Amino acid sequence: MDTSEKRGRTLRPNWLINGFRQAILDSGLYVLVEGYPFTCFKSLSTSRVVEERLDRALANNAWFNLFPDVVLENLVGPASDHCPILLNCSPVRRPHQAMRKCRYENAWQLELGFKDFVTHSWQINAD
Repeated sequence: MDTSEKRGRTLRPNWLINGFRQAILDSGLYVLVEGYPFTCFKSLSTSRVVEERLDRALANNAWFNLFPDVVLENLVGPASDHCPILLNCSPVRRPHQAMRKCRYENAWQLELGFKDFVTHSWQINAD
């Protein structure tokens, strides 16, 4: 979804990244993010090391309403260059843990009706 999701070697072409990001936005999905973002590692302990975020979990607003405390964890994959991801739908929250941060993409401003959607959402949640 972004060039920051890969470290090392050749970066992905912007047209490819933009197409993937747009498909996710068009579907009304959001990326669940928690902890270390990279899920694939190649050539560890070398000067040609590559880290990438290939695996991810996506959800829509209705799903987030059903599972408001969901936590996504990237686990260690000792026998593979891919790290498994674990979606915990009922995590134990500790008092010192912060609430989920609001994510914002500047590209969303280009969508028709975005301002009305945000205004309406804030009004609903303020009640």
